Order: sequence, then C-alpha cells, then structure tokens
Amino acid sequence: MAPESAGWCRSGGGGPHFPDAAAYFIFLRDLGPRRAALAAAGATAVVTASFLFVIYLAVFAFIVAAGVYLLARDRVRISHALVLAGTTIGGLLAASVLVFWVSLTYVM
Repeated sequence: MAPESAGWCRSGGGGPHFPDAAAYFIFLRDLGPRRAALAAAGATAVVTASFLFVIYLAVFAFIVAAGVYLLARDRVRISHALVLAGTTIGGLLAASVLVFWVSLTYVM
C-alpha cells in the first residue's frame, strides 16, 4: 500500500496527515469543539510547514509535544499546558533543523 493511501501524506503538499485528528481529539475535552478545531488547524499547519525542512522529525516533535500537553494539563492550568506544549514543539523543531543542517553540512 502506498503511503498516500495509508493517510500519511497529503495529496497536494506531502506532509503528515494525522496531526489533524490527533490534535483535535487531544484539545477537544479542554477547549471545546470550535477552539479545538482552531488549535488543531494551527498544530497541523506548524507540523506540515516544518515537515518541508525536517521531514520525519516534525512528526516526532508533534508526538512529544502532545505527550507533554497530556501530562501537564492535569497538573497545571490549561493555558500553561498549551504554552509548555508550544515551547516543546518549537524547541524540538529548532533542534531538528539544527540536526539536519549539521548532517547536510558535514556529509557533503
């Protein structure tokens, strides 16, 4: 089965497809349907845009940030958990870009 038919890539731009539903269901309980849809769209846009630069590491960054949010939302306020998850995904994506830059610089 091709990756496109398995739901891993968008037909138009070639990015990960599962952050849409995953982020929506993660945020649904805390934010409600409308705000969860907006947050899921934002998360998907970030992961898809970063997928152009760091390929599979963007998906791992999303999974880790979602895990951080799920762990933090029971211990701190929701707004703090969202900031922590955003900081986590931002830091991991920056580290991913650095890893790809180093690997491309020293391999060539």
